Amino acid sequence: MKNKKVAIISNIPAPYRENVYSILSKNPEINLKVFYCKKIESDRKWELNKPKYNHSFLKSFTINYGEMHLHFNVSILSALRKFKPDVIITNGFALPMLIGFLYSFFNNKSHGSFIDGTLITEKKLSFIHKIVRRFIYSRSKIFIGPSNQTIKLFESYGISSHQIFKSCLAIDNEKFIRQKKSFDQKKYDLLFSGQFIDRKCPFFFTEVVNELNKIKKNLKVVVLGSGILEKKFKKSLEKTGADIYFKGFMQQSDLPNIFSNSKVFLMPTKEDCWGVVANESLAAGTPVITTPFAGVAGELIINNETGFVVDLNSKDWVEKTLILLEGNQLYNEMSNKGVALVKEYNYNSASDGILKSILSL
Repeated sequence: MKNKKVAIISNIPAPYRENVYSILSKNPEINLKVFYCKKIESDRKWELNKPKYNHSFLKSFTINYGEMHLHFNVSILSALRKFKPDVIITNGFALPMLIGFLYSFFNNKSHGSFIDGTLITEKKLSFIHKIVRRFIYSRSKIFIGPSNQTIKLFESYGISSHQIFKSCLAIDNEKFIRQKKSFDQKKYDLLFSGQFIDRKCPFFFTEVVNELNKIKKNLKVVVLGSGILEKKFKKSLEKTGADIYFKGFMQQSDLPNIFSNSKVFLMPTKEDCWGVVANESLAAGTPVITTPFAGVAGELIINNETGFVVDLNSKDWVEKTLILLEGNQLYNEMSNKGVALVKEYNYNSASDGILKSILSL
């Protein structure tokens, strides 16, 4: 079938997918439309330009519960009836996505599941959640994920490898690479960038900073982000005695300067489907230390090559950070390998993965 009509149902526009959908929309073999549940969610502060592809924002009704955003956009049904897609790809399992799946099921259209979960994130799901996934997966044709860990998750459900496609999470690598600096040119020793929430381990980061400052005086630490733990996080860092530079939430255009000026990016986490901040760090030439619980671990952050993958033990993190802060040959090798590897994670590659999945139908 030529010029397949493809509907993607997603939560909100995201900076790491906007250019991907824009590239995908220009392909003459498909007619793409992206349906969004909402323009932005309460814990996001992205300022994005209007999408440069066919899209629609559904009538919004959302319940916010902690980090969860429960979207109830029943208008997706009428929107799909009007668009008449041949393929429906859903980004998750919220109500609008479930309606999209049911539309494909009852109208004999192809359904694709596009998620970023991992075996680690799946552990917290209830029996009912897993039953719903099995039901949908057994009736889906294509499966798209950003990482090797998501691919393993699909395979754990018995999904055939020829149905699974990879669409990486990507950034504008060149914007970061252009600002890459040598070790001695960098202003900050350590960087933290992320939401100030429990699973991002901000107080573990404080613990590492506190120990490092006892060893390396005048430790310079830059902190990006915001979140519900902001006040407590700031107070805990101030008590370490290190030189702390709070920058708050920063838009995408301001990030290359901070990442390129940081010697080491510490990314502690209890759970991350991927961790696109790691892309930003590597592109800026800054090695990353993270945990095995991040999707980037073992794929983008390769232990002893582009950074370190370490369990949440502050003593080990201090040891690995001090190795990098020596700024020796190992640091330069990690920096260069990181830049080379992250180039493979780009918007064109991400778009190709989605396109291949659609054309396989």
